[in-house]
Amino acid sequence: MNSQKVLSTNTIKSFDKANRVSITSITYTDSSYNDLDDTAVSSSGGNIKIRGYGFLPGATIYLNGSVVSNTYISSSEYRAVVPAISAGTVNLMLFN
Repeated sequence: MNSQKVLSTNTIKSFDKANRVSITSITYTDSSYNDLDDTAVSSSGGNIKIRGYGFLPGATIYLNGSVVSNTYISSSEYRAVVPAISAGTVNLMLFN
């Protein structure tokens, strides 16, 4: 397993000026979606919880412009599978 880390959560930005939808945190998890203390996902991929508010069922989640597999949990949580990606800054977008 490649131990190089990617997908840092140092910067989370919301572009919804009306504050209807916002990502407030991203948590790295194991395959059962138990929270991990890691600060980044391995470049071989992993799992994340996206928390915030205003999420709707059927949203599309993009990492670096590519759609990723995701599961709606509630209006404040989505879970997503991060594919193998190169180290560096990763853009995450959620569209209701």
